[in-house]
Amino acid sequence: EETTLTHQAVLKGIPSLQLENPRSFRKMLNENDDVLEKYVAALAEGYKKAISIETSHGVVPKQTSADSSVRLEAKEEMTKPEAKSAGSLKAITPSSVPSRGSESSNQRAFFVYGSLRPDDVSGMPWREDWLEGSISQQKATIRGRMYDDEYACVVLSAASSVVPSKNTVRGYIVTYPSDIYRMKLKDADEIEGCPDLYEREKTTATLESGDKLECWVYTRSTCSKRKQVASGDWVAYQIATDKAVAKVNEFKEDGFQVYEGQKNSKGIPAFKGRLSAMIDEMVLDATLLDRFEVDRQV
Repeated sequence: EETTLTHQAVLKGIPSLQLENPRSFRKMLNENDDVLEKYVAALAEGYKKAISIETSHGVVPKQTSADSSVRLEAKEEMTKPEAKSAGSLKAITPSSVPSRGSESSNQRAFFVYGSLRPDDVSGMPWREDWLEGSISQQKATIRGRMYDDEYACVVLSAASSVVPSKNTVRGYIVTYPSDIYRMKLKDADEIEGCPDLYEREKTTATLESGDKLECWVYTRSTCSKRKQVASGDWVAYQIATDKAVAKVNEFKEDGFQVYEGQKNSKGIPAFKGRLSAMIDEMVLDATLLDRFEVDRQV
């Protein structure tokens, strides 16, 4: 029998919060940035508390701390006075973004290795929107070292570096058409907190075919070097070390498919696993229902 995501998550031992906000409050959030920022911060704290409670009852492994489970970059930035909106980590103008090397008119490719990877398992909300409109997404590697400093961090290596296996970072080359490239560049800078947290550098990636491609990559030379990810593969590292991620993956394998939407006469689900489209439909339904009673909770 189909239940809500929250109910299924609880059954699988994943801490979950289900909130129901009346339309009048949602309208307030849309119109008042200060209230929105406080609300997001409160949500993050509430989720951390839920994880703490679950941990005390032995539901979540103790090594999965609240801080590492929440990993909400947005919450940290939104509590700062300079934050401009809930959707951005920092308001950055194109002229304020430094980069190493000049920008080529043909350079419309990014090497992504963390939360922007097409196959990333952390479920960050910005990935799907940022990848939309890309021309291609190809597996690739670059020369560099990867570290775990709460987030995935990369420091580029010289081509002559020794021990190649420990100087390889695995990820994807994502390429965009010229008409949306500038927008995607700005969005990526905001997501990565460039230049305050990460730097944007030019490097050369090697595709599986052996072809070389010049691209942008976000690096963090000032990160902690105590925990190196020897494989250079952040997704594989997360799955192997994060029990919370393993539980989420198990949750998906066990029953996530029931949320693909109703099947048509040919047995094809309405949304085919496209969560964003399904959420948009749910929001539209809730909006239509709320029209009749402003403070009704849906």
